[in-house]
Amino acid sequence: AVLSELPDAPPIPRGAGDLIALVGPLTPALRTAAALCAQLGIRESDIWIAGLLGHPVGRLSSDEEASSRSINGIGDALRLRSELRTATAPAVVLVATDTVDAQPGDPWAAELVEALAPTTTWAVLDATSKPEDARAWVASVPRVDALAVHSVQASASPATVWDIGMPIVMIDGRPADTFVWSTVLFGALRSATRHRASA
Repeated sequence: AVLSELPDAPPIPRGAGDLIALVGPLTPALRTAAALCAQLGIRESDIWIAGLLGHPVGRLSSDEEASSRSINGIGDALRLRSELRTATAPAVVLVATDTVDAQPGDPWAAELVEALAPTTTWAVLDATSKPEDARAWVASVPRVDALAVHSVQASASPATVWDIGMPIVMIDGRPADTFVWSTVLFGALRSATRHRASA
């Protein structure tokens, strides 16, 4: 009954020229992007990664093809958005918030997302974050349509992400449907029960 009251997750855009932006730390965002590519039927090597000008994320990989898919500033983002509008498949762009030396409140990630003008924007959120910190971070990203939650298994209270009041579209790379949520919640309940029994 509680699960039925959660906000419905928006459908994943699958049309030609659609752009899905994932905003968050590089490693969990890459895992989320890989899972999303599998659902969309596109190659992981087609993922674009955006960073701050002067901190090219292409250096994270020695692979020439991967390096060519880095976005190093607003100009790159604007050119990519124009290019992808005529693509024959949807595209995934990752705005990696931890690959740069931005200070708290720096608008670079928000400006990149604005320049990309994605069809939908997902905030990649750590399930172990405090709800107030998570809400503040999500609010800093323009037009977040849904959350892709990671590290759910590491959270003693995975349902706290509901307090943010946003639709949740993915949980640790899996679609956030009733079955997955039930599995996560029962797992947390069993863990808490075992902990109390051993105390």
